[in-house]
Amino acid sequence: MIGSHIDETGHPLGIQSHASAFKNCVRTNLIGVSDIDRERASNCARMRSIPFHCVDHLTLLDACRPDIVSVAVPTEVHAAILSDVIGFPSVRLVICEKPLTGTTADASVSIEKAAKMKCHLIVNYSRHFLPIMAKIGEKIAVGQIGEIRAISGYYTKSILHNGTHL
Repeated sequence: MIGSHIDETGHPLGIQSHASAFKNCVRTNLIGVSDIDRERASNCARMRSIPFHCVDHLTLLDACRPDIVSVAVPTEVHAAILSDVIGFPSVRLVICEKPLTGTTADASVSIEKAAKMKCHLIVNYSRHFLPIMAKIGEKIAVGQIGEIRAISGYYTKSILHNGTHL
């Protein structure tokens, strides 16, 4: 896993961090974390009993040789990190925090490289797993809410981040 800040801060709606989701999944072993902030990497590793942590994603890749990599870093470094991760021989799946990259050109490069390397690439748009979203879906399904004519919402952090959940 690359990036770890939300693990320290938690989330008021119970949204799991990438590390928590991997740790709680019986089909995955969370074997390493990298964060440019040494203390954050160390804290994340300690909190989740992750055996390896470091401050450089290339060191993480070399040391852990992962099948799956989660990229949860600021958007401005997505393209560079994705290039390294997608091109790494052991990696078969990359889960990238939204947005995929900061530009459509960089996104196209990442998508093309993933196809060439036979590496699956997905973007984290997973709020539909939240209990509140499931409850709303159930109410819609049984007609408890009525016919939906329009939906409006508020978002923070820009349309490329939280706004994409609308």
